[in-house]
Amino acid sequence: MAEETATLRAASDLADRVVRLSRRRKSRRMKLVAAAAAAVVVAAGAVPAFVTLSRSDRSVSDRVVAEVDGVEVHYLPGDMGKPERLSLEERDRGGTIRLWGEGLTWSEGDRFVQVSVYRPKDKITDVMDIWALNVLSDVDESTGNQGFASTVDHTDRIWVAQPGVLLRVTTSVSMKGELDRIAKGLRVSRSSPSTQPTVARPRRAEDPRSFGGIRLGRLPDGFTAEQGDASMITDGIGRWFNRGGGSLSVEVVWGDTAHDLGSLREVTAWPTDERLVKVRETEVREIAMRGTRALDGRVLSANGFGDKGRMLLWVIRPGLGVRIWASPDLVDTMPEIARGIAPIAPLKGDAVDEVRVPYVPEGLRLGTTRSATGPDWVMTARRWRSPDDPARQVSVEVYHGAAVENRDWAGGTAGVDAEPDVIGGVEGMVWRSAREQRFAWREDTGLGVAVTVAAGSQPELAQVVEGIHTGG
Repeated sequence: MAEETATLRAASDLADRVVRLSRRRKSRRMKLVAAAAAAVVVAAGAVPAFVTLSRSDRSVSDRVVAEVDGVEVHYLPGDMGKPERLSLEERDRGGTIRLWGEGLTWSEGDRFVQVSVYRPKDKITDVMDIWALNVLSDVDESTGNQGFASTVDHTDRIWVAQPGVLLRVTTSVSMKGELDRIAKGLRVSRSSPSTQPTVARPRRAEDPRSFGGIRLGRLPDGFTAEQGDASMITDGIGRWFNRGGGSLSVEVVWGDTAHDLGSLREVTAWPTDERLVKVRETEVREIAMRGTRALDGRVLSANGFGDKGRMLLWVIRPGLGVRIWASPDLVDTMPEIARGIAPIAPLKGDAVDEVRVPYVPEGLRLGTTRSATGPDWVMTARRWRSPDDPARQVSVEVYHGAAVENRDWAGGTAGVDAEPDVIGGVEGMVWRSAREQRFAWREDTGLGVAVTVAAGSQPELAQVVEGIHTGG
């Protein structure tokens, strides 16, 4: 067996790994090893893998066949039986573990399919990054320009579905004709790892179409409002959507970066040093807000090679902008998505922006609203004050923007030195002076809240914080 696998130039530990993972099926062990040896590991390409895989396959069903680590499997050949769930470790040629993940494997006779999901901690955004891990070999380099890496015999494919999520499909030689369709049927339904703690959402975020201060309207066929958690994308807060191997992101940018189209087009944090070229002004009819100008441009790698799709961007109002970045396969969906995007309207009554304030101390009256803008944040604040005692007051500030994702955002946005504390059952940062105390916390991705009360009003501070965090 060692001589047979050696002639195929497979990774040295691959056969042992498959045998170890298939102990429950000893009667089929030889067939599985042979299939896995034929499906050797993959390698490099020249463009970010999430830009495109192939045209959307409308024959892939919306029915979920299986799920592994937040990735849905929508197509699998018939009569494959029940899958075996695996914990995966991918080693480089020196034996160091470089990737951890989860997978599902189906095996029936000489038919073998494995779907693997990796969520690497290191920044891996394209097939070149995959190649740099030194865990892959026997590569068909011609597939790199298509956004995925494949073995020469086309039984193994790996790509970046979106930043932070690697997907892989491996088949036996007898099943390689189905690999493309299986890959097209994989959809990322959860962006963040399952081990990441969840954060309580404000009342308004119960709407799955709302994130980052905007709401998505109608989505094109093949997209769902449940796809992707909000996360940092370039220099804003966004969500990734994928369909048929292609990817599209909707990003919300707050602060001075979104002051106008000139500043919004200057993306400061591309995944792999991309650039926006051939920018033109679009028709206003493509945008939900009539009379709003927009820009559209082509995204290329820094060296000018590799088509990474197009970007559509516009400013809803000074300090709030939107960018849509689509892989080549999904460019035609951008106008439809753009038409349905609108800012979330502020709540009425005891609320600040989209955050409700369920508890306000008795005797306080609502005052005026104020706002401020920073490089990557926008703040809206309201104050409740006693008409009899001006020193007795509560101020609630709501922050939108990428700044909230920074560890020291609470002190940085206010220009003070804050320290960790827990108030009202919420972990955050507190700053105290002889006159007042200010507590701030991250309520959601890109959404922060700060409450300021008089120095001696600790119980009231806790009640206000708890009410906002739990929604009343």
